[in-house]
Amino acid sequence: MARELKWKTLSSKQLLKDKWTDVRADVCQRPDGTIIEPFYVYGFPDYTCAVAITKDGKVIFETTDKNNPWDGKNQHTDQLVPEGSEYIWKVTLMNPEKYEKNEYRGTITRK
Repeated sequence: MARELKWKTLSSKQLLKDKWTDVRADVCQRPDGTIIEPFYVYGFPDYTCAVAITKDGKVIFETTDKNNPWDGKNQHTDQLVPEGSEYIWKVTLMNPEKYEKNEYRGTITRK
């Protein structure tokens, strides 16, 4: 049986929006009922934004470069995260193609 990975956005607060950036603080609920608050959503024109977040809400990886995937390291320490640890991920496409969604979310476990 496949795990349900779809999150629900319970509320969203616009923090900043101009021609260079779009920043929101969302309150999200994972399929297991866990509430993630705040879940910061960053948008940049013609960019992709990807994040990896610990269960307690710490951002350990963030990029706006679609050619810079997460390598399993905490950006703040440059150390590999522990094996078996689970992280929340989110990718936002600012200008998706017609066949693409603008947002993808889920969880990832380092093996």
